[in-house]
Amino acid sequence: MTHVELSLSPSVTPDWRPPVSIPAELDRWVRAVVESGESALVIDASATIIATTPSCATLLGLPEPWAGERLPDALHLIDFTAAGSELPDAERELIPPLLAVASGRLARGLIRVRAEEQAIEPRTLDAIATPLHAEGVAVGSLTFFCEI
Repeated sequence: MTHVELSLSPSVTPDWRPPVSIPAELDRWVRAVVESGESALVIDASATIIATTPSCATLLGLPEPWAGERLPDALHLIDFTAAGSELPDAERELIPPLLAVASGRLARGLIRVRAEEQAIEPRTLDAIATPLHAEGVAVGSLTFFCEI
């Protein structure tokens, strides 16, 4: 006779909440991103990555641990030439997540990334970023990415 045993235990899904200090005004956005299936990330006003979905980390080629790093330093941004040369520092600061924080407005644009640790071709991504405000000041940004 066949025997089937059922065991109920707490979920073993990893907690993707980063081990960094999360400003109170960004906590609800971090929770939304952590629970999302979309490729999304949250940075604070200093451009430090405070939350991202696993799919976003994979899409951007972020090495682990990715939390606590400045976004422009964590990404391997390249230009749109056939050679895919390293993006100059001045242009690295103009990617949508950073621009949304600096301008306090919605920012959208294309970025191109290459993951050095992974043997993948460069990826071109559409990035849509919205600033996150607290008391009228941009304290971070929420960005969604889509590969094109």
